[in-house]
Amino acid sequence: QGGAPPEFVEQQARSGPYVSAVVAFDGPDGERTVSAPTQVVGSGTDDVERGTSVVATIRRIYEQEGVVRYGFKVEPVTE
Repeated sequence: QGGAPPEFVEQQARSGPYVSAVVAFDGPDGERTVSAPTQVVGSGTDDVERGTSVVATIRRIYEQEGVVRYGFKVEPVTE
């Protein structure tokens, strides 16, 4: 499970292993950053390492008590 948030445990039990990472996002001023743990999706996830550029997208994360929970996941930028 690595650095993944605990809400990913159910998904891991259903779908098997996945890649997670702590991602540093650039702030609006270009100087400050904020880091957050997230799931890495898409092709090239096995090649993710420190310094890999990613793009974030809003995704359905899970459903709890009939309510769909949304969050974000990241996908490596392929050139």
